[in-house]
This record gives sequence, structure tokens and C-alpha cells, in this order.
Amino acid sequence: MNGYPIDTFINFASPRTGNKAYAEWFNKIVSPNAIRVTHYRDPVVHCPMESQGYYHISNEVFYTNEASTKYVICNGGEDPKCADNYVGVYVGDHTTYIRQSTDCN
Repeated sequence: MNGYPIDTFINFASPRTGNKAYAEWFNKIVSPNAIRVTHYRDPVVHCPMESQGYYHISNEVFYTNEASTKYVICNGGEDPKCADNYVGVYVGDHTTYIRQSTDCN
């Protein structure tokens, strides 16, 4: 909005950052080319909860297994066939993305 176009916006392991109206605004105005990468059972992508009014921005690229060898491109911010499909979570899936450790150690 300050004259600096964003060609592509990529984030990894992002929590929900606003409500549905915010997600729609972000997707339309800030970055229609946003990519939100999620990894299998990463617990952070489920916080804060959708039942609390929070909603993800689009477009999710979901790594479907622990080894990060397969992925799918999901529809919208909350696709039940992607990260939203998992209730059980594993912290190790938050500290490893695309076979690279994101751990501080």
C-alpha cells in the first residue's frame, strides 16, 4: 500500500494471524500471490483456533508426510483436506520444514 509491490509472499509454519475478514483483505490487497507452507502435523498452524474466530490466509502448500517428500496445493485458507485434517500434532513437524531443521540448536 506504500508503493512497494509484493510479487510473492511465502511463509512457513505460520499461526492464524487474524479473522476471516483480515485473511480476505490480505489475500486481495497485500499479496494475492501468498504461499503458506505447512508441514504434516505441525501444531503451530492450528493456533489460535478457528473456533476462536481466527482464519488462515490463502494459499496453503501442505507437505503430507513427516519426511516432506510429498505435498498438495490446497484451496483457500482452511482446507479440511490439508493441515486442518490433523487433530493429533507433533512438535518435530514444526522444527523441520522441507527436510531442513528450523531448530535453534
